[in-house]
Order: sequence, then C-alpha cells, then structure tokens
Amino acid sequence: MDSKFQQSFIPKESLASGMNFRVGQGLGIFTLIAIVVFLISIGTFGVAYLYKQSIVKEISKLDADLARTREIFQPSTIAEFKKLSNRLLVADKLLNNHRAFSQIFDVLEEATLQSVYFNSFYLAGSDKGFSLTLKGLAKNFSSVALQSDIFGKNQAIKNPIFSNLNLDQKGNVVFDVNASVDLSILSYKNNVAPITQ
Repeated sequence: MDSKFQQSFIPKESLASGMNFRVGQGLGIFTLIAIVVFLISIGTFGVAYLYKQSIVKEISKLDADLARTREIFQPSTIAEFKKLSNRLLVADKLLNNHRAFSQIFDVLEEATLQSVYFNSFYLAGSDKGFSLTLKGLAKNFSSVALQSDIFGKNQAIKNPIFSNLNLDQKGNVVFDVNASVDLSILSYKNNVAPITQ
C-alpha cells in the first residue's frame, strides 16, 4: 500500500487551533434586545390569540342563549304585547286629556243663588284655558252683589267679572258674567271615582 494515504480517521491536529473562539465574548447587546423583543412579541401574540378565542366562545354562548330566549318568547307574542302597550299608552293619553264639560254645570248649580238664574251659557277655550260667559237675571242688585261674592270665593270659577247691569221691563236686574274656569274641574280623570275592589 501507498504510505501517502492515511488510514486513520482521527485528526492529528487539535480542532481548537483551527477555530478562533474567544471564551469571554458572549452575545452582543443588540442580539440580546432582539431576542427579548421576539419573546415579548410571541407572548403578546399568544395572549391575544387566547383572548380572541375566549371572546369567540363567549359570543357563541350568548348567541345560543339568545336563540333559546327567542324560542321561549315567541315573536308573535312579543308583537301582541307591543300592540297592547301602544293601545294602553293612547288610552292613557286620551283619558288624561279628556274634558268633562258637564262638571261646570255642577259647579254652577252649587254656586248659584236661588234668587238668580242664568238664561245664557257659553264656554270656549282650548287646553290652555277656558272662558265662561253667562247672562243672568236677579230679583235685585243685592242678589247680584251676593252672587258676585260667591263666585269670587269659588275655586273653580276664576276672576269673575260682572258687567252690563240693567233693569228689565219687570224691574229685574239683568247682568253679564265673564270668568275663566279652572282646568282641573274639567278634567275627566280628576272627576271619575276610583274603582275599589
């Protein structure tokens, strides 16, 4: 055999002599920062992924709960309840705004003297207020004065003004009354007796 060829696979020289490693060199500061940023990025991505998965799971759970609730409350039943609620609101509004004009007759009946009577009645106004115009007849001026005092003390008849006092052919006193009416006495809701059970 040829002696130029070596038959041993074991190197004769040391491997350390061919490599230039320094024992105290370590990792550079930029490499260390890059590794830390990389690890923080991976951690943040992991937390965000887990949070997203929990949100998706919560949304699917809420969707299932909503579907079960919709099955319990039929849409047709809910529509009927809405319709009933709207009707009750309209009825309440009508009741609150309804005027019972007949109540003014009860007030006049209680506040009118027996020696005085009215032969003309006119009530006009709107939701802001009502005015009352009366034409009356009394036996004498003292009856008119007493009637004026009674109307002045009445809570339902506001600011009564007696005018056009004259004598008719029979010697009776004719007069006009202008006044405003308290809206609370015309309210139907205030004048209806409560239902007791």
